Amino acid sequence: MINAKICELPPKAREVAEKALKVSKNEKGFYEAEFLAGIVMIYIPEGEFIMGVEEGSVNRMHKVFLDGYWIGKYPVTFAQIDVYTNMLEPINDEGWGRGQRPVINISFVETVKYCEWLARKTWVDFRLPTEAEWEKAARGTDGREFPWGNEKPDERLANFNNFIGKTTEVDDYPAGASPNGCLDMAGNVWEWCHDWYEDNYYVNSPAQNPQGPGKGSYRLVRGGCWLFGAGDLRCTSRGYQPPSSGAGIFGIGFRLAASSVEK
Repeated sequence: MINAKICELPPKAREVAEKALKVSKNEKGFYEAEFLAGIVMIYIPEGEFIMGVEEGSVNRMHKVFLDGYWIGKYPVTFAQIDVYTNMLEPINDEGWGRGQRPVINISFVETVKYCEWLARKTWVDFRLPTEAEWEKAARGTDGREFPWGNEKPDERLANFNNFIGKTTEVDDYPAGASPNGCLDMAGNVWEWCHDWYEDNYYVNSPAQNPQGPGKGSYRLVRGGCWLFGAGDLRCTSRGYQPPSSGAGIFGIGFRLAASSVEK
């Protein structure tokens, strides 16, 4: 049964919640909605946040306003994508373990196809998050350096620096949660974002709901991974890959986003 308190949500957010199997508030006070195959989405309210780092760099600090949106509490797991790939050739895990580990070996192109399939199943407009949406979900509104705050990463907070030697389950690091309750936003796997990559995009990006450049050669990835060092775990760290790359890449997965009911 849908919690009657979803009436507190803005209309577009309520449209998404009404399609969920279950809706509740998490321990940080944010709405969570659960969908097919255990996919849990967290609602990030509209508002301004600080994006980027110090003045003078290409990733310069600037304020961005985003409309409200939903974002995955976890990266998409093998267990969740297997529901989709039962109809297709399964994505290769190279013996790294399926279940609740984040899906790997997946290209940007394949993530878009998965989002389209899930949208048809749920009537919710699932998609990849924009770079700005990803960063706001990771750092909140206080300009923190890492999802959990400004404390330097260690083995209690994230899977990084080849400490373990492979991916881990997406809920293994509750102490590393972001201000709204998202997990695994630092380490484990890089995550595909919607945006094309451009070095100097922040210089001229819109102040409201930026969508990234109109074209490019690479798509953005965010969050660092199990193999990379602490610097890549910063909420502001940006990476990029060709959108067709996927096979043999054991450190890139993805996280879902959604704005409203699919029309």
